[in-house]
Amino acid sequence: MPPDHFPPVTIEASVQAARALIAGLTRPPAIVDFEEAMQLPEVQSTLRIWPAADGSPAAFVYVDAYANFWFEVADPAWLSPQREADMVSWAVECIRRRGEASLDACCDVAWTWRRDLLLRQGFVAQAVRSLHYARPLTLPLAESPLPAGFLLRPVQGEDEVAALVELHRAAFGTDHMTVEERLAIMRAPGYLPNLDLVMVAPSGQLCAFCIGGWDVEQQQAYTDPIGVHPDFQGRGLGRAILTAALRHLTMAAEHPQQVIVKLGTSSENLAMQRLAEAMGFSKVAETAWFSLAVQPVGG
Repeated sequence: MPPDHFPPVTIEASVQAARALIAGLTRPPAIVDFEEAMQLPEVQSTLRIWPAADGSPAAFVYVDAYANFWFEVADPAWLSPQREADMVSWAVECIRRRGEASLDACCDVAWTWRRDLLLRQGFVAQAVRSLHYARPLTLPLAESPLPAGFLLRPVQGEDEVAALVELHRAAFGTDHMTVEERLAIMRAPGYLPNLDLVMVAPSGQLCAFCIGGWDVEQQQAYTDPIGVHPDFQGRGLGRAILTAALRHLTMAAEHPQQVIVKLGTSSENLAMQRLAEAMGFSKVAETAWFSLAVQPVGG
């Protein structure tokens, strides 16, 4: 009989097994930022693979830098109550080692089997949701000129990372971005420096950003996250930088008429929702969030 999970191997072998599982899916994967997550050693160390009877990867689990439980399975029929419990137990153990108080997870609201798995394992549904928007790349764009004295340009490499992290945290009022995490974005396969855009105020301060990207196989493009420093909000900078990102994508696309652009935001971010809708995006999906309380070691 094969073991319940792959025996210890190199991190790279585990990452390759997870990549193979994702590549073999006949449905869209639930995980969109796998390559970025795997740039962080503390996240890599949480990656665990479960094999199918033939030795191929049947499932994997990891916990990201924000205490989120991510998993993927090649075929939901492989799951059993014990396997579900084992997958969650592994993630909980990873969280305990970090000293975190809860483990969070999400799933598309249409994927009832993932929702039911989380609820069976004790996760509690949360009020906040992630909203997903899409628009054809070639949908006409209105002009959105920059205010006088403002400059739009690509990020100037890793030397700007500290300033980018400061901007991200200010824009979202959060500490959910670190130098290591921003470097992971920039070092992930598929990162396009010319689509990592920032806006510079006349003073030289970075005041807005938008990270664009491609999913070539799916003929999809991405324009998020988008953020504007609170000192510069209300001046149309979000619209201007998103317009610029869409124009960059249009110029770079070989067949722009075939490309769909996506962006995501929180159900609590009303300003971003209004901007997306004003720019021709339509809501196409929602992601529900869940949380599981984790007892500390000895608790």
